[in-house]
Amino acid sequence: MPARSPVVEISPAVLRWARESAGVALDQVAKRLNTSVETVKRWETGEKRPTLRTLEDLAAFFKRPLAAFFLPEPPQEPPVPTDFRVLPEKQRVPLSRKTRLAIRRTQRLQRLAGDLLEEMDLAKESRIGRANLRASPERLAERERKRLGISLQQQSRWRDRREAFRTWRLALEGLGLLVFRFRMPLAETRGFSLTDNEPQAIVANSQDRLNPQIFTLFHEYAHVLLHSGGLCLWHEALGADTTPTETFCNHFAGALLVPSDALPQHKVLRSHRDMASLSENGLAQIAATFGVSKHVIWRRMQVTGLVSRKAYRTRLARWERVPTRPPPKHGRGPSPAQRSVGERGHRFTTLVLDARDRGIITYRDVSDYLSVRLRHLKKVESLVAGRSSR
Repeated sequence: MPARSPVVEISPAVLRWARESAGVALDQVAKRLNTSVETVKRWETGEKRPTLRTLEDLAAFFKRPLAAFFLPEPPQEPPVPTDFRVLPEKQRVPLSRKTRLAIRRTQRLQRLAGDLLEEMDLAKESRIGRANLRASPERLAERERKRLGISLQQQSRWRDRREAFRTWRLALEGLGLLVFRFRMPLAETRGFSLTDNEPQAIVANSQDRLNPQIFTLFHEYAHVLLHSGGLCLWHEALGADTTPTETFCNHFAGALLVPSDALPQHKVLRSHRDMASLSENGLAQIAATFGVSKHVIWRRMQVTGLVSRKAYRTRLARWERVPTRPPPKHGRGPSPAQRSVGERGHRFTTLVLDARDRGIITYRDVSDYLSVRLRHLKKVESLVAGRSSR
């Protein structure tokens, strides 16, 4: 008969912090441990003490080291990013465990990257400009596009959305930013940015379609320029933004991806007179050229005066009656190496490998930082050498 797990003395406040910071409800803990909600409550009030085995299960569930449960009081941690999500009050829900874990993971990787850059005597600060809400989003987008060094000709030659996302991401990383992709519930967020510490970080939701992910990169890049990182759920129609910051970030992202002087020169528009009657197929062709969604093209046509606000809203209302399809699934999914590089990006992965080569970190650290087993490391190295990821 196996020995009973010992009862342990812990701070109830620490247990409550571990649960709440993971975005987990009392009933979810009870279900996970096959116990009652009342028992979980009693642990958190100190009326009852959990066993060591219970804490081990909770550590795995909350993604915390076991030692964290023996702290005398809850630790100070970076706060959750400012909530810029544009949602009606009745649709606002607490962030789920998956989203909170993605935020915590990003904060950890950002901290690790900063430490490694210091150890290697490399600059931590990103090489980007600053902006404020009084700036013109159009002129700012023109300036930043030049800084990124990607021409319209190059943009139009990309084979598909995967190449477009990869190239834009590499350009942003080239400015010193960390660019991550993590899975989060799409109903909660399309992305977020962390700007309080260097290197600054952008995160896109990998559950989203690739075109919206590309838009998210530059929506969050605008947040970085404004030094106002936060959690965002921009509406794809770009007509539901209610805050000045979100309006600015949406405008900037659209202007950078679809420059105002390039849009009227597209062959579809040059051969069309009544812009309001432009076909869905015509819009799709323009969207494919710029690597964005039809919503973004239609919004840019309204912002630049090619169609009236009335025509814009009429088509928008028609689109909103069509159910949104979930992102398509592709084959067997990425390999462990592809997932690692796809999530963490070229810059962070290269930084970790360089630190290993300099003897600053161990192979065990590499496995931990990249969340990949050592047997997959050669493939990781091959992917970053080829500057490729899923």
